Amino acid sequence: NAARHAGSKVWMSLREEGPWVVLRVSDDGAGVAESEAESIFDWNYRGAAGTRRRGGSGIGLALARAIVQRHGGSIGVAPAAASGGACFWFTLPVADLS
Repeated sequence: NAARHAGSKVWMSLREEGPWVVLRVSDDGAGVAESEAESIFDWNYRGAAGTRRRGGSGIGLALARAIVQRHGGSIGVAPAAASGGACFWFTLPVADLS
């Protein structure tokens, strides 16, 4: 999704923050309207009229949310402060391998 909706750049970061691993993917695209920040994770939701032209089936983010939540994590989107685009993130609990 980031590659499809980015202007020209995509950034990724992966960090351990306390009991969580946090992955963030940011881009320099148009971002996500605050009014759509929750609904874009719904099954078959394809975004505002301007983004529908880019294709997609409306299941990718819903599937990502289902997988992340099934593993005890959370997922969301926020404005990307540095680029003005979107910053998608998810958390997963750090695994205890002992």
